[in-house]
Amino acid sequence: MAAAAKAWFSNSPASLNSKGPPACPTQNRAAATFTIRCNAQKPVTLTFTKTEHEPQAIYSSVKTFAPATVANLGPGFDFLGCAVDGIGDTVSLKVDPDVHPGQICISDISGQTPNIHKLSKNPLWNCAGIAAIEAMKMLGIRSVGLSLSLDKGLPLGSGLGSSAASAAAAAVAVNEIFGKRLGYDELVHACLKSEEKVSGYHADNVAPSIMGGFVLIRNYKPLELVRLKFPSEKELYFVLVTPEFEAPTKKMRAALPLEIGMSQHVWNCSQA
Repeated sequence: MAAAAKAWFSNSPASLNSKGPPACPTQNRAAATFTIRCNAQKPVTLTFTKTEHEPQAIYSSVKTFAPATVANLGPGFDFLGCAVDGIGDTVSLKVDPDVHPGQICISDISGQTPNIHKLSKNPLWNCAGIAAIEAMKMLGIRSVGLSLSLDKGLPLGSGLGSSAASAAAAAVAVNEIFGKRLGYDELVHACLKSEEKVSGYHADNVAPSIMGGFVLIRNYKPLELVRLKFPSEKELYFVLVTPEFEAPTKKMRAALPLEIGMSQHVWNCSQA
């Protein structure tokens, strides 16, 4: 089970100046990273941040990592997911004077992922770009342009939340570079805009990728997120089996029946 999306900073104009990416923090150890966490005992409700003045970039560049996720756990179709430790996507974001103010460009997409050439550098058609644009809109960014580089650590269409990890890393990067003004709910909502265009309006991948651990989506309208507790003395491991072919979420969802029988529903719920 993974911790939340994390960020580190470089070339900072502020007093904090990181020398590079720190080691991954453990759950009970402080580290020189900024970890997105949620109070597991209180649901987070959607409340947008309203700023009278446009926030200024407090770092010239940031680098963020968002973990893979496993969703649709047990009977929790579209409302229960978990972050997975060790693998994920990385976004590097910087203030770029060559980019038109208020806009974002994707300068590079790299990684060992097969078929990575399928990913568009047009931010309007890229998961990371869409989420970054939404986060910029929420913050009211108009005076600076941003350049984004995406390093794909997850295979496409593998069931590991590849699109969600890209979106989460991008939204967190925008938030960090402007001083962490957005809350968990707003970050998830920015990523939902991306997921809606790519695979469907569901948060069971993006929420755990941003918040870490197990996350229950109690409601979508309004959005309610609950980070579930897991006994610290328990050690939970996932065995991940991925297909040798791409299985895009949108196509897999389209293959599902619109209705299921009561006996199937009861049996599925019994596996919780």
